[in-house]
Amino acid sequence: MLSRIFQGLPDEVEAFFRDKGEVIRRVELVKSDCISSVYSLCTQSATYVLKSSSLVREGKLTCELSDLWPDVVPHVHQVWGKHFLQKQIPVSNFDYRSLGPLIRKYSTLQYESSQVLEYFELMGLSYFKPKDLALLIEEWIPTDPALCKKISGRELRRLLSRVRELGVWIESAGVPLSLEHGDLHKGNIVGCNAPGLRIIDWSEASITHPFFSLFFLLWEATELAQKVKEELIATYLGPWEVFGSHQELRQLMRLTDELALCFYAYRYYRASNKVTASIKQTFIKFYTAHLMRFLNYQG
Repeated sequence: MLSRIFQGLPDEVEAFFRDKGEVIRRVELVKSDCISSVYSLCTQSATYVLKSSSLVREGKLTCELSDLWPDVVPHVHQVWGKHFLQKQIPVSNFDYRSLGPLIRKYSTLQYESSQVLEYFELMGLSYFKPKDLALLIEEWIPTDPALCKKISGRELRRLLSRVRELGVWIESAGVPLSLEHGDLHKGNIVGCNAPGLRIIDWSEASITHPFFSLFFLLWEATELAQKVKEELIATYLGPWEVFGSHQELRQLMRLTDELALCFYAYRYYRASNKVTASIKQTFIKFYTAHLMRFLNYQG
């Protein structure tokens, strides 16, 4: 019985497959940490992914997004509290140059979500306003032993001054907050071809500046020609050109790229308080590296 294999998972999972007339032939634990567990369930007709998240909102949010933007988020078959079921999509081995259509669809999702933020706020998503980031960092860094060894008082003052400056400039540009994935990288894009690419793992989604999204996705593409990156950025900025010209938005994105280092450093810090000691050390390395890159940022 499935409920004997997965302690703590709802009996409704078994009932779902029984009602579909499907038999679960193989169950595998794909990954597990203190935030979530992901299982692969193989039946006679398909392979499914069952995710058990510590965040109750993740299943509901993913389901809503898949209904509203099915060309961005894979279909969710069922949600049971913290657990939700999707059909497995092969891990993508895409060429970054083929990302244009998905990036445009994701940008459109963000633009449209900016007009209904109250809807996502009711799901429990956090707000992160660029101009508030300096205060959050000022409260965090002096209490963090790892960072106190790396960042001097003078460097902290310089960092905070620049974060405040960026926050004011970014918000004054008039581009509204939107839904933001929070962990958009190659590993969270699945599918086999450009029309079939989808974005998974919305566990870190929040309401913040939309332009934070592309920084690490393109930053990790170290071998991608700058010309191709600029073409992808131009594709992304299209839906936002109601707020300014391409040149103005591109300059704004240069500012959000810089601030993204501190934004994601803070997100890693928050996440580090929810993970095991071994994973926490990895997160500390990540957020320390991001802050040091910010202090040495040259665009």
